Amino acid sequence: MSRRTCGLSSAELLLSTLLLLLFVVCVGLSVVTWLALDNTDAGGEQSGSEFSGILVISNGSVFSEELRDKHSAQFKALAYDSEQKVQLKE
Repeated sequence: MSRRTCGLSSAELLLSTLLLLLFVVCVGLSVVTWLALDNTDAGGEQSGSEFSGILVISNGSVFSEELRDKHSAQFKALAYDSEQKVQLKE
């Protein structure tokens, strides 16, 4: 009796290796995407986006010492007006 070995040709071996490599890359990209889009921290709470910056009054309002007090009517009015302008641009 003779045993017949079914060996893979070099083209089949190359294609199999390429298929396996592409599969590993796809799985890796899926894991990285899942980790990047996961917004929960260790406590299970949503960790939203936070932006910080500096607001500079360039025109339209005159700076006064009352604007330093967050409880003053002038500060609240300017904050409200600024918030309305920002919401319109979104």
